[in-house]
Amino acid sequence: MEADPETIDAEKAAQWAAAGFNRISFGTQSFVDEELKAAGRMHRREDIYRAVPVLRAAGIRNISFDLIAGLPKQTHASWQQSLAEAMERNGLTTPVAARMLRVGERSGNMGEMMERIADFFDEELARWVAVMTRLIEPVLMIVIGLIIGVIVVLMYFPIFQLAGSIR
Repeated sequence: MEADPETIDAEKAAQWAAAGFNRISFGTQSFVDEELKAAGRMHRREDIYRAVPVLRAAGIRNISFDLIAGLPKQTHASWQQSLAEAMERNGLTTPVAARMLRVGERSGNMGEMMERIADFFDEELARWVAVMTRLIEPVLMIVIGLIIGVIVVLMYFPIFQLAGSIR
C-alpha cells in the first residue's frame, strides 16, 4: 500500500496490519524539506522519521521510500543525501556502509562508493558461505554415515534373528 508520511498514526497502522497489509510504500520524494516544499508536498523530513517507527511498532516491517530525481531545487548533493537517508532508514546499510555513503556524498562519488559497498558485501557473503560449508560438510558426512550404518544393521537384523531361530 502507498501512504503519505504525514498521514500515518498508530491507529491507522494497527488497522492496516490487522487487515493483512505488510508493506507500506511512502511517497517520500525527497528527504530535503526545501525540495518537498518546492514540489508541493505536504510532509516534511520529520514526518518520515516519525512515521517509520509507528509502522514498525504496528508490525509492518516492509517499508519502502519512493524518491524522485530532478525535483525543483534538487542538486546532485541533495539527491545523494536523500538516497543515503532512504538506505539508512530501511536498514539497508551497516554503520561502515553508511559512513562510506556519506564520504560519497561529500566527494560526489556516490556511485563509486555504492559499488565498493556492494563489493565488500559480496566478499563478506562469499566468506560466510565458505565458512558454513566447511562447518556443515563434516556434520553432513557424519549424518550420512549414521544413516547408512542404521540401514546396514537393519538389513542384517532379520538374518541374525533367522540364525538364532535355527537352533
